[in-house]
Amino acid sequence: MKQTIKKLTPATIKKAYAKTFTQTQITVDVNGENYVVNISTVFKATAMQELINELTDKMQYLVDYKDLLSVPNLYLLLCIKYFSDINVETKSFEEDIALFTMLFDLGIAEKILKAFDPAQLERINEFMARAKSNMDEMQKNPEAVKQYANLIAEIENKIGNKGLEVVEDIVSEDTEIDGEDEEEG
Repeated sequence: MKQTIKKLTPATIKKAYAKTFTQTQITVDVNGENYVVNISTVFKATAMQELINELTDKMQYLVDYKDLLSVPNLYLLLCIKYFSDINVETKSFEEDIALFTMLFDLGIAEKILKAFDPAQLERINEFMARAKSNMDEMQKNPEAVKQYANLIAEIENKIGNKGLEVVEDIVSEDTEIDGEDEEEG
């Protein structure tokens, strides 16, 4: 029997994206009241990259203030931020840590983190290891780092730092996906 090969279309990509990146609901008890939290079943590579970028930025703050004990808390808070629907946006880094402390003390953080698929959390670790390896390689060649930084600046100027937002907007549209996959024989 001959295997059918299909043409990859934007509609196919949108369908696969919507099917892959779903959320599941968990219930969290807070002081005797139940709350629904949606968590990602599969972590998006773009969200993992954003998590690493934010972690890197905020870790410098922790180093400057010699508060390295907060690094695990920050990492866990960012996992909740990027892979659940809990809004953990605050006005300052100090508020970030205070909010995570509250989430932890109330038992909310633990319930959410335990609900994440361990394989997805491992993907973040692998992603961070690859990022570190890439950075280590780049450190060996300062000229490459400079060229890379210039390239990023040029791209940001051209797209106005909206690239990922545009992709997210396209994919999250509530419109029905038109067209069927075309088959080639």
